[in-house]
Amino acid sequence: MQGPVHSSDQRLDSSVCTLCALVCDSRLSLINHCTRRNRWLNSVSVNHRLVDRGEALEPLSDLVVDTETLIWLDACDVQTARAAVTLAKQTGATIHVGQSTGSHAVKSVMSNSGWFGTTLSEVAARSQLIVTLGDGVLTESPLLAERFFRSRTQVSQPQWFHISAHESSVSAASESQIAPNGRLHWPYATWFEQLSNLARNIQQPVSQQPELVTNEYTSSELLARLSSAEHVVWIWDIDDLHFGTDELIVRRMLSIASSLSETGRCSLLPLDMNVGRVTAEETLLWLTGCPGTACWQGDRWYRSPRYSGYSLDQWSDAFSKILLVSNLPSDRSLPNLPATVTLQSRPAVRQGEIQVASVGIECSGHLFRGDRGTVHFAQATQPHNLPSAAQLLTLLPQRARAAGTPEVTDAS
Repeated sequence: MQGPVHSSDQRLDSSVCTLCALVCDSRLSLINHCTRRNRWLNSVSVNHRLVDRGEALEPLSDLVVDTETLIWLDACDVQTARAAVTLAKQTGATIHVGQSTGSHAVKSVMSNSGWFGTTLSEVAARSQLIVTLGDGVLTESPLLAERFFRSRTQVSQPQWFHISAHESSVSAASESQIAPNGRLHWPYATWFEQLSNLARNIQQPVSQQPELVTNEYTSSELLARLSSAEHVVWIWDIDDLHFGTDELIVRRMLSIASSLSETGRCSLLPLDMNVGRVTAEETLLWLTGCPGTACWQGDRWYRSPRYSGYSLDQWSDAFSKILLVSNLPSDRSLPNLPATVTLQSRPAVRQGEIQVASVGIECSGHLFRGDRGTVHFAQATQPHNLPSAAQLLTLLPQRARAAGTPEVTDAS
């Protein structure tokens, strides 16, 4: 029998906000000033009925997970990622975490040249100079400055320089209530050149450092601040640097960090706004030792190099069945994949879609923050009988056995 329908105008809320890298606790009074979260809350509402478990599982009835199946994790919590890894090991399916080209640039530089990393907690506690590059990091996470750019432990507050790619947004510096101490307008096409100039001049004595560009604040002033601060951090949205050539920009920032770290400390912090992607990546790497993509072969996890740099079309062509998983509240669109079955936190509207419990609303789960430095527990605020993604992934091997499809076992 169909259960009661909740009022469509009932306000939907979560214990933590999963819309950006910060994973803010909903109990923070500051969160009420987040324009992004407020827009999301005003656009969604609770509107689901009590779910019949057989009805919910109906799209899974024809799905047999096997070696021709791709399990695509778009955004999920730790428990769901663990269930997906177990499913892949039992069935021989390939598991993949949806990547961004921005993260590829950072990982390529990190693996080939090393890294000077940090976390948001360290930024708040120790940074003397914070440089934000690009507008995405501030528009995607409106509370970044309020939460982490004003130290509660240091006597003197850190200086903040914002470098904007668009002149019209130089004075805005996102919707933050805290204004940067300095602003620069660097058109995106000049980032590599500007950073190269900074890298070159940082290596010169201060007396020989020339003025580079004149704007509202000059690059020479930024250069002077970089040269004098003992603890510097560069922060950007990892998806802002998404072209293949952007790896050169990341390398220039690494060169700057390396030079400044000879006498002080300079760190680089690319923030990933999709915390479900970060959580899936970290969990997959922890359980399999494979970054991004893994498949169980014989007695070990294996990452095929042929999948490196695959486009969505190539993934679609390589596998006959795709199981897409995204169980976090989000204002982002799902990837344009021809998924056989989609487990999603949004209401199911198309064939093959199954609505599952949202982490932090209908079910609880653990999530990594976008700096990969902290794990948060998202407690369910409105428990419901929607099945969780982890529960459904656990059921799939049983359905494979019922269908007569053998599971992949260890060679031993």
